[in-house]
Amino acid sequence: MPLFSYTAHRDGHEHRGCIEAISLQEARDALKQAGFLVQEIHESTGEEQNAVPPWERGLVIEREEIPRSHQPSFSIQNRGMILTTLRIYAGWLLAWYALVFVLGAYQLTKRLPFELPYVDSLIQSPLLPRFAFGAFLFLLFTTIHLSWNRGIFKGILLTMLGMAVWWGFHANV
Repeated sequence: MPLFSYTAHRDGHEHRGCIEAISLQEARDALKQAGFLVQEIHESTGEEQNAVPPWERGLVIEREEIPRSHQPSFSIQNRGMILTTLRIYAGWLLAWYALVFVLGAYQLTKRLPFELPYVDSLIQSPLLPRFAFGAFLFLLFTTIHLSWNRGIFKGILLTMLGMAVWWGFHANV
């Protein structure tokens, strides 16, 4: 998401800072909602972006935070996008593991007319079933979390439960 540098006035004082927003107009609107009269606003240069740490991006005014009611509300969507990306990656990873299991089983029973040394080494690895089960658990518990209408407490509870199930599987395989 772009970072915008601005100069604005409020209560007779000049304020300089950065705001992370989807567009220039959204950044201008967020500053206006916070009570600022924007004098100048532009997309930050590389040097300006490096001056602001990622955890402080948002509405930053001379390094002091504005109350959450004035900050843009798109950060929750970003967290959802990150979870969705991780779920897609875990799904593809689980599909890859399933393909390795199927090809390895066929190769061990000598039904394939050719040999795949990569699959042979992966099927004998003790890490493959653990990682495959971990990807499956991640997908299972994130689906349960989404169906329970999210929530931090539910997420922590499901994470601890998933780790306990994975550890039990790890200890017995």
